[in-house]
Amino acid sequence: MTLEQIILSAKEKYHEFTGSGNAAKAEIGNAQWARWATDWQEDTAIMTKNPRQEVQATSDSGKNYDVPSDVLSIVSFKFKQNGNDYVDLKYVPFSLMGKEFGTSWEDEDAGVPTAFTFPTQDTFYLHPTPNSTNQGANYILLNYDYRPPVLSEK
Repeated sequence: MTLEQIILSAKEKYHEFTGSGNAAKAEIGNAQWARWATDWQEDTAIMTKNPRQEVQATSDSGKNYDVPSDVLSIVSFKFKQNGNDYVDLKYVPFSLMGKEFGTSWEDEDAGVPTAFTFPTQDTFYLHPTPNSTNQGANYILLNYDYRPPVLSEK
């Protein structure tokens, strides 16, 4: 179904519901319908957990990493511990990191990451910070639901 067909169908349903007449003469412009269609598409992606993407990332000596800009929700977060198999990391809400790992958790020595948290929506931390044995390409494996592309009228 094309965006134009989605818009026409939505207009028809809108006018059926409101009893306001011919769908082609809707007071709401196509640009607004396209924005709504994008919102509906994003809501559907969240509810159905699709579409999905899996990405690998490099771990380094830092604890601070960028979240991909198109993430809607995380499905799984794995780490290649000691260069071996991927292991699921435990998610701990940022506000509970001190309770889970002690108040000085941010100053702990580097080691083998066992957990992750989101201090902001754009950043995640690994805990503990990866030591030299746990740094390298493709050590982070993130599977997530991604934000579908924005729809626009032609």
